Amino acid sequence: MAIIVCPQPRAAEIGLDVMRRGGNAVDAAVTCAFVQGVIDPQMCGIGGCGVMLVHSPQAGDALFEFYGTAGSGVREDQWERIFIREAADRYGYVLDGWVNDVGYQSVAVPGTVAGLHEALTRFGTISWEEAIEPAIPLARQGFPVTGYMHGYWTTDYGPDVVPNASESKPRRRRRRSTRMTAACMRLARSWCRLTSPGLSSGSPARGRTFSIAGR
Repeated sequence: MAIIVCPQPRAAEIGLDVMRRGGNAVDAAVTCAFVQGVIDPQMCGIGGCGVMLVHSPQAGDALFEFYGTAGSGVREDQWERIFIREAADRYGYVLDGWVNDVGYQSVAVPGTVAGLHEALTRFGTISWEEAIEPAIPLARQGFPVTGYMHGYWTTDYGPDVVPNASESKPRRRRRRSTRMTAACMRLARSWCRLTSPGLSSGSPARGRTFSIAGR
């Protein structure tokens, strides 16, 4: 018996197909992760990070940690002068210009592709190309856009929902979205079309990226 759990049913179904063809749990997990990364790109795409715990009766247990890492030019005190306060969600910090949340300085070195490759190499039975292949047409040709997905793409409030004001003033949400900067919008449009719910969203550039990763 096997159970595949992930947010998107399409990704779970593709992982199940892998197991029906004789693949093991790691084969299904890696394949499912790539598909899930296409359908929910804001959560777990190839530019992200993660962790995987594998239990194998034959090979024992293994923990794969492929978190995002800071670039080599990062300094411990580089943002001290632009620090404002802790974020309202207690999961980060508010800096002047939102440089830690929007723009190139906010991006870590991703670990997803390397981590999944290591797991598949050590415990999988299918090839790397076979694991990525199901995600390529979804990235290139598109997939159904849910209302939640469309709202997430177009109305991202970010981690800080409290404006720079004293606690005595009423709290209110600060609206922020991918349109915050021209660069953010160009990047979003290069990877996907911000379509209406129910319509398909795909990108040749995104499809090429997954094809290159699968080589």
